[in-house]
This record gives sequence, structure tokens and C-alpha cells, in this order.
Amino acid sequence: MDIINAISGDESAKAPNKLARTIKHHPFLRIQSSTDHCSSLPSLITIHPSCQKVQRKMPINRIAIGSHQEVYHPGALKAALAEFICTFIFVFAGQGSGMAYNKLTNDGASTPAGLIAASIAHAFALFVAVSVGANISGGHVNPAVTFGAFIGGNISLFRGILYWIAQLLGSTLACFLLRFCTGWQSTGTFGLTGIGAGEALVLEIVMTFGLVYTVYATAIDPKKGSLGTIAPIAIGLAPTSWSVVPLTVHR
Repeated sequence: MDIINAISGDESAKAPNKLARTIKHHPFLRIQSSTDHCSSLPSLITIHPSCQKVQRKMPINRIAIGSHQEVYHPGALKAALAEFICTFIFVFAGQGSGMAYNKLTNDGASTPAGLIAASIAHAFALFVAVSVGANISGGHVNPAVTFGAFIGGNISLFRGILYWIAQLLGSTLACFLLRFCTGWQSTGTFGLTGIGAGEALVLEIVMTFGLVYTVYATAIDPKKGSLGTIAPIAIGLAPTSWSVVPLTVHR
């Protein structure tokens, strides 16, 4: 309001000097030296360094599409490679534990004990995968987490596409290697619950939302504080706590 009052009223001829004095004492603006205030009025105002520092720390507050040139950026490629490795670790360790349990117990993976054992193995695998990629790509590991980060404006669309491709390739390669190393053994399915396709879809939506929400609360939220130190553990345990839910439905 001081700036507006300085350039209004009958003293319009003195407005440049009043504007300069107002800007000089403003806490967030700085005046540049100029010999002709009228001719260089737009150049008078610059953002104070403290405000520039705050602006640099502000997160992206809208969806960013990005540029196709980002696909070739070394940082984006490095992050995509990290997602490839993290997803490979998670699928190889988690799914491999289920296949090993299935072989050791003669198709015992489809029992409640097998489900709990596989859940614990997936928890440790996800914990390791997130910890490995946290400082490089954010440790998304899951395409749903990447989609949530894109919707929240934390990554661009092109970087998200790179992450999705890397995650799919990493999980596919892990499955092929598991099949090859185990003599093309398959993993038992949990068919004791009697859950239909529609019910399974609802359960997947709820559990995926819980996972993404846990990631946001512990790893992405700028107000997380010291909670970020336990983010990999919380993210790893979140799916484990929900994996036994389908087993108890319609029993």
C-alpha cells in the first residue's frame, strides 16, 4: 500500500523519488543506483537475497510436464538407473523368498504361514530398495508412488515416464532371472480367500493409497522433520501390515 500511495495523488511528479524512498526501506526489496529514476523505474526493484533464498526452497506447487530434453539429462538418467536397480532388488528378493518358501514346504506358500513369511520378506526387501535409491531418485520403487509424486508436483512428467520404464524393466528382469535360476519354477497363488475381481480391485486401491500416503507423510512432506529418518522402515512395513487383510476376507 505504501508503494501505491507513493505514486498516487496530486504529487505525481515526485512519485519516482517517493517510490525510491519507499523501496529503500522495504524489508524485502532493494533499490539499485540509477541516475535517472524516471527512465529506469522498472530496474529499481530487485528481490532481496533473503526472499530469493526462500523462493529457491519452495517446492513445486503445480503439475510440471517438463521437457523432452530431460530424458537425456545425466541426472534424470542416473535417477532412472537407480529406480531400475531398486525395483530389481525389491522384486528379486521379495518374489524370490516366496518361490524359495514354496519349494521348501511343497506348495506351502499358499498357506497363511506362507503369506506372513512372504510379507516379512517383502518388507525387508522394500526397506533395502528404498534406502538404496532415496538419495538418488527418491526411492519410489513403485509406479503408483511415482504417479503420486507427479500429481503432487514433485517430479515432471518426462522424469516420471523414465521412472516407470525403469521400474517395469527392473521388475521384469528380476522375474526372468528368478525363473531361470529356479528351473522355471512358479510361485503359488493365494486362492483361499474367495475374493472376486471387484473386491480385489477395491482392496488394491485402498492398500496402494495407504502406501503412497505413507511415502508422502514420511519422505516427501517438507514438514516431516525428523520423521524422514525412519521413512524406509515405515514404507517397508506399510504393505506388510495390510497384506494379511485379503486372507481374512470371506473365510
